[in-house]
Amino acid sequence: MIKIKDGLSPFKAEVSSYITAGFFVDDRYKEEIDMLSRLSEKNLAGVITTNYDNFIENHFNGYTVYVGQKELIFSAIQGVAEIFKIHGSVENPESLIINERDYMDFDRHSAYLAAKLMTIFMEYPIIFMGYSISDTNIQNIIRSIVNCLDAEQVKKLEDRFIFVEYQRGKIGIEVSPYTIMVGDKPLSMKKVVVDDFKLIY
Repeated sequence: MIKIKDGLSPFKAEVSSYITAGFFVDDRYKEEIDMLSRLSEKNLAGVITTNYDNFIENHFNGYTVYVGQKELIFSAIQGVAEIFKIHGSVENPESLIINERDYMDFDRHSAYLAAKLMTIFMEYPIIFMGYSISDTNIQNIIRSIVNCLDAEQVKKLEDRFIFVEYQRGKIGIEVSPYTIMVGDKPLSMKKVVVDDFKLIY
């Protein structure tokens, strides 16, 4: 209540409270989560997420968390053990990107975000997991990055993009080339289709 009196949006406060109160980890995924946690200890430079909850930081020990566009844009990226919550966090309800005005502001500053992400994308392989490649947020981020690149740089980026798609009932792992149009530019990547993420970990 004090935070609301200090100017915090009641809606964002309620959303944060609802997510925090209702958040739990399903025991059926314990083995998968344990594998992901172990993987995070030595093989991941960082995670970029649009999720508001604290799942990642709760399972990735020792990672530095940056919340929102501003923290990412103005931070000195170390390239190791970092979590970028670009749509905000329940720990800071006012940071949530959730209504029309928030998304308009986010889009207005997307060029700055893209410039920062580009330094990450050009140095490390990028694995998209838990998203549809047609997700508007993902499309906008990719578009902002690709628009900053020439054809040769886009080609270099192709070698670093891996899109993981969940498909119920899939046996084993299927890996294939995959191309999307980003405006008028084709962007190729590898697509990995699985029914069980443990196969990837």
